[in-house]
Amino acid sequence: MVLSWWPVAVIGLLGLAAVVAAAWLLPLERQHPEPVLLANTRRLTRLPEYIRVARVRSLAVIIALALLVLVFGAAVLAAARPAQPTGAGSGSDGPDDLMLCVAAPLTQRVTGAFFGFFAEHPTGDGGQRIGLTSPNRRVIPLTRDHQFAAARFGELATTGDPAGDASAAAGFAPAVTYTDYAATVDDQLALCLTGFPSADESGPRRRSLIYLGPPTLGDPADDRPALFTDQQVTELAADAGVQVNAIAIGGREDPLGGVVDATGGQYFSVPPDADAATVAAHLDAILAAPPAVPHRGAGAGTGDHPVTPLIAAVLGAMLLALALVGVRR
Repeated sequence: MVLSWWPVAVIGLLGLAAVVAAAWLLPLERQHPEPVLLANTRRLTRLPEYIRVARVRSLAVIIALALLVLVFGAAVLAAARPAQPTGAGSGSDGPDDLMLCVAAPLTQRVTGAFFGFFAEHPTGDGGQRIGLTSPNRRVIPLTRDHQFAAARFGELATTGDPAGDASAAAGFAPAVTYTDYAATVDDQLALCLTGFPSADESGPRRRSLIYLGPPTLGDPADDRPALFTDQQVTELAADAGVQVNAIAIGGREDPLGGVVDATGGQYFSVPPDADAATVAAHLDAILAAPPAVPHRGAGAGTGDHPVTPLIAAVLGAMLLALALVGVRR
């Protein structure tokens, strides 16, 4: 955990130290004259009732001071805007942002195994985001709701089965016909790359893209123009800080292989009927080698995370109130 406003924490600690020093060193001014001691005070202070009351009072003072320090420290920590360091937001070795880029038909066995892996193995906790892009749809924008994403992946994993959800398949990649445009792998990758938010919005995060589909799209004899070239896609991935990985249905071909190599990703080739174990092994290898954390200043974090100190402050205040009520009674 790092502090976005660490001077606030320093000022708070110095203020606490000054208060403790003042309470310890400054003499206590008495507003009333010294009381006259009664007779046999030593014998009275040795009574069990007096000892019990004195212990309760001392314990109450200690508890009150400890809770006050806890509440003050938690409030100062929350005011300093704690944030989790980049790369540690999920407690996992996987990427912080993961976009699944699927150009393979849902009816193929390898596609069902691909979605089944992410339905059964969530990529992480609330610190990680996952998304899904089809050939012409942003099916799942980057989200931290892994329960929703896993349920959606589970629906897509069964669309190739006779008992699968036909509506899920229809909404995944509706057929679109163009007269002056032919989609390519470069265009597919560019569409998936635009699913990552800008660097200013998300901060430095480890970003990975996993492409599943054929190494080339469309008919090589088709002379209709495309939107992107492999060089433009490589530059787009580099500017966004995205590692492109590929599980290609077929052999290795460029430009897909060149983009993967240029971004430091991994390239695997599988047949259309690859089983779940093969796909899972490739995905495990990709997730185990995320990109390096981009350096954009020391102490950069994934956003404010004040929940823990705020909970501690609220609980401390509640316990302090209950303790004072108990002492008064």
